[in-house]
Amino acid sequence: MRNVMKRFLAGTLAFMMLMGATGCAKAADDLAAGSGAQTEEAVVEPVEEVEEVAIAGGWEAAEDTAMTDDLKDLFERALEGLTGVAYEPIAYLGHQVVAGLNHCFLCKSTVIYPDAKPGYSLVYIYEDLDGNLEVKDISDLQNANNEDLLGGWNAAEDPAISEDVQAVIDKAREQLLGVDYEAIALLASQVVSGVNYKVLAQAKAVSPDAQPRYVVLTLYSALDGHVEVLSVDDVELGY
Repeated sequence: MRNVMKRFLAGTLAFMMLMGATGCAKAADDLAAGSGAQTEEAVVEPVEEVEEVAIAGGWEAAEDTAMTDDLKDLFERALEGLTGVAYEPIAYLGHQVVAGLNHCFLCKSTVIYPDAKPGYSLVYIYEDLDGNLEVKDISDLQNANNEDLLGGWNAAEDPAISEDVQAVIDKAREQLLGVDYEAIALLASQVVSGVNYKVLAQAKAVSPDAQPRYVVLTLYSALDGHVEVLSVDDVELGY
């Protein structure tokens, strides 16, 4: 009899524990439903990788405009066979990334006939991915050629910056605050009551990450040594 009672009490206790557990689970479900909680597992969509594509198009001014042996060789190969005008490369101005490279050279240009006066041109050469070369465009540098210079202007026979011209440029730079100007070539001069000069220069704002650009400086040097900046004209690369 005593064993029967023990089995009865044990069964009753197990039944009560089972009912209690079921009630707790139901209460938890009811609480979640009442609070608006989401019980479905969140689905995360895979993010597709974005392929980076280099953007071609912008001209980049050269950090160093000096004509290296490699640049001279490239220029000579590109202009081989071109007749009628002699082109002497003075400076390498920059490049443009395309399907290959476009190059821009500042050149002294002289038509081949007796007593011809020089001028200054921008010569654009395309170099494809296989190293083949093609002259794409030759354009006069504005404010630098005889037809553009009225009133006794003469295109410079020698574009090198002499000590005297550099001294004029240095005085002019004292008036051009916020931008640093590095002279590249003397383009022309004009004798007045003193001398006017046209100089191609690379201009770079005095600020971090500033990109260089090109300008033609027109400067006046008086007989007493006074220097005045007459104009600063932008030179845009491209054809």
